[in-house]
Amino acid sequence: MNEFYKDAAFFANRCVSHVTRNMTKDSVIEAGLYFAFCVERLFKGILWDIDKRSVLEDGKFENCIAVLYRDRITPLALKNIEHQEKKKKAEYKTINFKEAMFRASNFSQITYERIGVLTKLFSHRGIIAHRTLNTLDTSSLRTLLQEHFQPIIRGYIDEHNLDEKEFFADKETKLSKLAKEISDSKSFESGMEALLEEHRKIWTKRKENQDFLDKAKQITEFNLKDEEEGTYFHEKSECPACGNIASAKCTLEWEYEGPMDGSHVVGAYVSGLKCEYCDLVLDDYEQFDYLRSKKLLSDIL
Repeated sequence: MNEFYKDAAFFANRCVSHVTRNMTKDSVIEAGLYFAFCVERLFKGILWDIDKRSVLEDGKFENCIAVLYRDRITPLALKNIEHQEKKKKAEYKTINFKEAMFRASNFSQITYERIGVLTKLFSHRGIIAHRTLNTLDTSSLRTLLQEHFQPIIRGYIDEHNLDEKEFFADKETKLSKLAKEISDSKSFESGMEALLEEHRKIWTKRKENQDFLDKAKQITEFNLKDEEEGTYFHEKSECPACGNIASAKCTLEWEYEGPMDGSHVVGAYVSGLKCEYCDLVLDDYEQFDYLRSKKLLSDIL
């Protein structure tokens, strides 16, 4: 395992002891941070194996060879680097959680399929790190940890051939049972299937009405043009219920780099979906993660 994977295992082990059926607020906060630290290292571990430069904030060649391969370059090249460093020091600063997640999703199916819950985890971590703790939805984070910690870490272990004992010690069976109990108690999957079936029936009643079809097409085309520069845009997606063209809202994620450097877009994610043909409306991260895992969401983002 590379060093990022080793760090991920370190944080996973600390999360394991806190994820229980009756988690206190203190345990929720600590486990939330450990889980977030763990998956961020997993993103970077994936990228490190693909291309070490992809984890650095400054991916320019000169900076990369100075911080990654300094011990391998020729004496003349080293002399030139040291001369340049009098003006600007080479930096081993790595990209943040969000940018690492979006980059890793290009190479990792588990990251792509769980990008919704991972984004939600990032939001919780941001509150813990930067805001007052009374604004944290402890109940929501507790459920996220109980339901998703073990399946997500197991997904990365299988996808990248990692050592499960390094991440779970001997507690994975217990965590797996808890995750299944929480998932079953929410009846999320059955609820999603019932929702999709309900809207399939709505479409069945409408599909012979040409006037309605013309109007639905017109509204869909209008919706697809809706965008706010720097905030969101819409893309075509096949409706997971009726199969017609739906409009998917894609929200842009920005990273602020400081007053001198400004900011840049690090990625985008599907935050909403609307179908004018069967009236299906989706707006929850778990819904989109479910559809991705079932291959029912077009590969938009």
